[in-house]
Amino acid sequence: MAAEEIKFIPMETDLRDATEREKAITTFERNVVVTAGAGTGKTALLTARLLHLLFRRDRRVQPDQCAALTFTNKAAGEMAERLRDDLEKIIRWSSAGGPPGESQGVAAGIYRSIVERYGWTEKALRRRAREIHRGIEQTSISTYHGFAAQLLRRYPLQAGVDPSFQEDDGTVFDEWFERDWQAWLADELGERPSRKELWERVLDVFHLEELGGLAGKLCSDLLPLDELERALRDGSLFEVDEEWLGGILKEAENLIARFPDTRRHVHKHTEAAFRILQGIRDGKDEARLQEHLDAIRERSRSKTRDLTDEDYESCRRVIRVTEGLASLDRRALEDALLVVLPFSRKFREDFVRGGYLTFDAQLARARNLLRDHPNVRKELKQRIRHLLLDEFQDTDPIQYEIVLYLAEEPESIAADWREVRLEPGKLFVVGDPKQSIYKFRGADIEAYTTLLEDILDEPPMRLSVNFRSHDRLVDVVNGVFGSLLQEKEKIQPVYHPAHPRPDAPAALDAQKVEVRIVEPEGGKLWNAEEAARAEARTLARWIREDLVRVEEIPDAGGRIRAMEYGDIVLLFRKTTGIGSYIDALRELNIPYLVESVRGFFETQEITD
Repeated sequence: MAAEEIKFIPMETDLRDATEREKAITTFERNVVVTAGAGTGKTALLTARLLHLLFRRDRRVQPDQCAALTFTNKAAGEMAERLRDDLEKIIRWSSAGGPPGESQGVAAGIYRSIVERYGWTEKALRRRAREIHRGIEQTSISTYHGFAAQLLRRYPLQAGVDPSFQEDDGTVFDEWFERDWQAWLADELGERPSRKELWERVLDVFHLEELGGLAGKLCSDLLPLDELERALRDGSLFEVDEEWLGGILKEAENLIARFPDTRRHVHKHTEAAFRILQGIRDGKDEARLQEHLDAIRERSRSKTRDLTDEDYESCRRVIRVTEGLASLDRRALEDALLVVLPFSRKFREDFVRGGYLTFDAQLARARNLLRDHPNVRKELKQRIRHLLLDEFQDTDPIQYEIVLYLAEEPESIAADWREVRLEPGKLFVVGDPKQSIYKFRGADIEAYTTLLEDILDEPPMRLSVNFRSHDRLVDVVNGVFGSLLQEKEKIQPVYHPAHPRPDAPAALDAQKVEVRIVEPEGGKLWNAEEAARAEARTLARWIREDLVRVEEIPDAGGRIRAMEYGDIVLLFRKTTGIGSYIDALRELNIPYLVESVRGFFETQEITD
């Protein structure tokens, strides 16, 4: 069934999450958070929400008052295309007495919903739809970086940028950095260095390559150089937060109390860590803590028998934090920062004056624009009345700040994003917290959860019906991940089972999950290379003899046909050892295409 035929309007479907979908689309009086996994129709939901906003009659919303943000240009393009297509269908149907026949597609459902909910006559609906269509290009449907660039170009003077700046993916940055870094070193370390003693101390500890890496990191606009220099001057740069350190000390103390001396190395290592943390808290000479540090460095790296996973992770966390704090050479790092800070500050300025902004710089400067210029923030809050955010679990702290400043209630101007009071009904957030465990783009579930607590007045709405996968696959996924993904506070969200779409159950034998195990005969043991070759040969024979022109599958139009080689994809955790599989396919004359293989120059053709 084609994508546009997905049914999700509650009055016309038996979807298990129909009520939640309807509420997500039509709740406007408060901020809304929707939890939606892959394949649950997020793009259709966001588009439907946008159209309902635009066709409301009680509070007229114009296209340029809406902004929909996501993470890829592809996703933004798909959303914009779907919005235009649905609008054109609404215009066409309003002239033809409604959608044809018993059409149950997304656009047909939206058409019926807005007519019934908002009381549009066909003539008035057609007039409003054409008005929206004329201005739809003014709706900001873009990536977060693209949206940040729009803000900077709208207020270039306040943002301190050239309005015609070019977005740099890092290529120009790397070229400029290497050129300027070498020139700066030649000047700093020339015949008459102005900071000779400082450089001598630093080079006793660090290599020039390490200093270059540090300087490069400091060139990122995400790092506040003014605050860093202020902390260097007042000596607060390496101060440890007392509340945080107290929590780690308490954790170590609990571990010591819980484990008797019979578990000697657990007791020894946690006690050594505890002594180090106490010394750091009390400001003792770090040299006196070396004996304790040596003790925890000699610990066993393996898990102790009878120790629970949670206790083991607790021990590792305490020891890892302790090692990091005790091993920190504060004086050397302060000297290194003093050495490279002038370069990094000048490089930032020169790069922006040269007409370039990195992706990080776009976000940082957009955040600074909203934070530091109240008049700009006030104007943008008035102009952008609705923010729709996709893949919210992937947002990082800078993006959080941009969103919160724009979603602030009209009459407030908070100096800090943590103090922002949100305007009810302005935010519509779609995310899947399970994905944040990957820390994609700096995201983390604790930040996601904390921010949702600020947004939510009620529990999030949840989409559970998966349109992408048939019931047999959904059942396997639920069975596996329902037991694997156990809820852990601020680490792992609870797993909510998915539900298959009711109108497209698996009907063919090929639509299933099958596990094939390759084992040696006669109790023989294989090494990794032998196992890979055996698995590759078995896989190739299976493809040629049991799948291609044997199994039947549905095509994009729902017609049944025989499976071909082009329908099969082999996925690997890594490309190391992929040559065994290529050889097996080649031996059986199976056509193949390899993506991102590293061993190209080792293939037989290149060798010959």
